Amino acid sequence: MAGRLPISDNFMFGRVLCNEEVCRGFLERVLGIEVGDIAYLNREQVLQPAVDARGVRLDVYAETDAGVVDVEMQANPHTAPGRRLRYYQAGIDSGLMEHGAAWRDLRDSYIIFACDFDWFGAGLPVYTFESLCREDPSLSASTGAVWKILNARAAGCAPTEGMRNLLEYIRKGAVAPGDRLVTAMDAEVSTANEDREWVGSVMTVRDLVEEVRLDAQEYSPRHGPRYGSRYGPRPRGRSRGACCTYGGPRCPTCGGRPCRGRPRCHGRSCSGGEPLPGLWPITRFCLISADEVQPSQLPFVANVRVPFTRTGPFAL
Repeated sequence: MAGRLPISDNFMFGRVLCNEEVCRGFLERVLGIEVGDIAYLNREQVLQPAVDARGVRLDVYAETDAGVVDVEMQANPHTAPGRRLRYYQAGIDSGLMEHGAAWRDLRDSYIIFACDFDWFGAGLPVYTFESLCREDPSLSASTGAVWKILNARAAGCAPTEGMRNLLEYIRKGAVAPGDRLVTAMDAEVSTANEDREWVGSVMTVRDLVEEVRLDAQEYSPRHGPRYGSRYGPRPRGRSRGACCTYGGPRCPTCGGRPCRGRPRCHGRSCSGGEPLPGLWPITRFCLISADEVQPSQLPFVANVRVPFTRTGPFAL
């Protein structure tokens, strides 16, 4: 089927794991424990620790008898995976305790990243992280937080046949005969792909984001080789806006604001020397990743010429 979305697509992955039985089977196979009843199951769960803080969007979030679980499908090896996991953990934990609750009431939590790449480069099929004492690894802080990173590229080294079948399916879409979980997941994938309206909306989102990304890279050819993400490192710092209309950062020399579409200050009392801190030459686009957009947000994505986000256009 043309345009078939695989399980490794994060939109598809979230849709498939919203089937409660599939989700339970996936969690029990990866975690190696009985998860019991699933009291709450949601995809695209949004966590906003503070009004002006960076939010977190969880692909699949479940509350089970064993604890709360976040499951993510990662298609790209973003930098600083440990800090990413730490922030996800903080966002999850911040909503687990009511005012006045005892520390012992904090529920166990699990974060699972399913990856089609080796994030840590050690060749392991599964990476499990817990808080252990460096001086005596037999001592655990017993935080109740467990992080698991799946490496589908090392499926052949998986400790169990079930895990090997699951990683092979994520990596290649291969369905192992007799594996009920993988067979059920593939059936859900096939059913979802028959919904051509949904598949089309997902692909439209990706095409729009890619088109805008390419347009933005060509938006300022004079500055592109120096500042464009395709050619070199991004400037440091953050910008709340890139032009005077939207309250861009003031010039440290004259206090003026940059003009629309220009990365330098052109105030009367300023020579317009160096670019302003944290300011990108591409000033009319707020670029977003297809991994962070849902088909329901398509009307917003279609109008992507908006002011900068707080963290800049490529800081995803």
